[in-house]
Amino acid sequence: MEQLIKQIQQYLLDTDKINQGVLFTTQNPHPLFADNTQVLETAQSDLLNNISQIPGEQTLAFVGIRATIPLSGQKKSIGFLITNFRIIIQNTFSLFKAQPKVSIIAFTQKQQGDQVALQAWEIFFKINALGLSADTLYAIKQNVINITAIVLPQVQALHIFPLPTPVYQDLIQHITALHLDGVLEPLTAQNKPLQDFVTQNKITDLLYGCVKESLLTGVSGLAITKQGIVCKDAFKKLCTLSWAELKDTPLIWDAKHNSFSIEKSTFTLSKQQTPYGSALIGLINDIAEGKVSLQTVTTPS
Repeated sequence: MEQLIKQIQQYLLDTDKINQGVLFTTQNPHPLFADNTQVLETAQSDLLNNISQIPGEQTLAFVGIRATIPLSGQKKSIGFLITNFRIIIQNTFSLFKAQPKVSIIAFTQKQQGDQVALQAWEIFFKINALGLSADTLYAIKQNVINITAIVLPQVQALHIFPLPTPVYQDLIQHITALHLDGVLEPLTAQNKPLQDFVTQNKITDLLYGCVKESLLTGVSGLAITKQGIVCKDAFKKLCTLSWAELKDTPLIWDAKHNSFSIEKSTFTLSKQQTPYGSALIGLINDIAEGKVSLQTVTTPS
């Protein structure tokens, strides 16, 4: 990550002044602004505070401006916060205390940098309520394209993102296509470990579950429900995330430790489940994105 930060800083120093005027990085000095660090910290506060955090997420750059809200004189960050996991976009502000919800593009393993940057730009440009000049808009766009081109290949090289998978609108077809039918199971009378997990954690709307057993720790596992996921690993607290929260904060598979982070905890798959970890996380993220429907799946009685 250190080398990546240096490359971004070098881009800032080499680019022209109009681009420098809308780009803020994690290193100083900035060629134009003495308050570079303050601008970046404010952008993090404005864009990250109202969304779920991803463990290990690191801000790399802010591309945008500080808009002054009429009457109050308060400044708000408008633009793109680029991290090692995603691009967070704010394209407007509110005169009131509650600020508009940000848009998020999560990085995946096979995305192309220019496609991601242009998708982010289209989201931003839908609302140009600030009346920004053509030169400023062009500089913002070029910086987003160029910084994404620097960041994305390097974070993809870490292999922390799920691979793209065939997407079926039907959940059962999707599970079968990913060969997860031996990992994710519906609740049946014969599946006592899953029954125990559901009962112990008071899960009422299970669709599919993935459990592991130990004589020492009992049953732990992960449940896919109509509302989101419920996760409980040995000696750790129960974690629950809604599909809306997961859309804002996609899960990241850690192949090195056979686990994924959820809230401030982690969940480790069993040795038999580990080969399916990336596919499982990809499925959960696809459901959260609305690519896979849960409407046709019935909850077992």
